[in-house]
Amino acid sequence: PVASAQLKSALLLAGLYAQGKTRVTEPGITRDHTERMLRAFGADIEFGSRWAEVNGPARLMGTAINVPGDLSSAAFVLGAGSGLVAFSRAIVWLLHRYHRGTLLVIKGILAREDAVIARQHGADGIIVSNHGGRQLDAGESSVAPMTLSKFKFRATNKWQTGTHNQATVKSFYGALQEDNSREPLVYEIDEPPVLLGENKGANPVEYLLVGLSGCLTTSMVAHAAARGIEIKSVQSRLEGDLDVQGFLGLSETIPVAYQEIRVHFKIEADISDEEKQELVEMAQKYSPVFNTITQPVTVRAVAD
Repeated sequence: PVASAQLKSALLLAGLYAQGKTRVTEPGITRDHTERMLRAFGADIEFGSRWAEVNGPARLMGTAINVPGDLSSAAFVLGAGSGLVAFSRAIVWLLHRYHRGTLLVIKGILAREDAVIARQHGADGIIVSNHGGRQLDAGESSVAPMTLSKFKFRATNKWQTGTHNQATVKSFYGALQEDNSREPLVYEIDEPPVLLGENKGANPVEYLLVGLSGCLTTSMVAHAAARGIEIKSVQSRLEGDLDVQGFLGLSETIPVAYQEIRVHFKIEADISDEEKQELVEMAQKYSPVFNTITQPVTVRAVAD
């Protein structure tokens, strides 16, 4: 077995909600950030070089924490304050990625009143404080919707000639700010000769399959990792049925859309076939592209 500070932290946080003592023994020494943070928040916890024991259910008290330098250390503060491990990791990842000055408002993490997390420049790191310092019982925390999670993705398109057009992706808005950090990504779009094109790029419905394949794969591996499932390899094959009579205006009854899309995954992992199918279902559940295709979404097209 391999010692894991992350696994130890998850068990200790779960122990906050359990009745009695939860003891974790490790085969090796790991970081003790979580133990120190839980003690700072008032948890009944004891720990040594290869063990930790928490007495639950815990009754925590919000407090001010100054995290110098390494912003990733804030994960332990957020996790200890809320018990929402996955959510706190997402916040820390976004803060780490968008490292310029950002103000986040998170409700009900360290107390029932607002907690403010301010990212500051320089060695001061971040300051976590709460308004009121009221006690919070394990299981009482709740997180209000935040603008941090709101994103706007964009694309531009310019017609070239015939059925050939060119799309560009560059900036987007997310984590409370504009992001222009990447170089423009250019996509050539065309049709095959049988559909009056010159094969200068994939056609739009093929790009739809490409987007779906990428989104399903990303959703699968990300959520599998969050659940501690090690995936060695993922491959997918997509196929869609489309009758072009609708697209060409030759029929008013044939849908101008795919009639069906089929996705086949080949997953290499040390899990059962049933668990692999669960990964596929999880990918569908959390894929924005899959859900955009399969559920009604408002699309407005206007002439500027």
